[in-house]
Amino acid sequence: MKAVAGIDIGARTIKAVLLDEDRQLLGRAAVRTRTDFEAGARA
Repeated sequence: MKAVAGIDIGARTIKAVLLDEDRQLLGRAAVRTRTDFEAGARA
């Protein structure tokens, strides 16, 4: 199975989605970073 990840790194949150080859949502996540990008990357 192939999958594609999309990541949005903003000033206050990092959002990510994972889609399969049929563009069906496999998972999603959002982490508040409060502009602490290092902490957001560890989450």
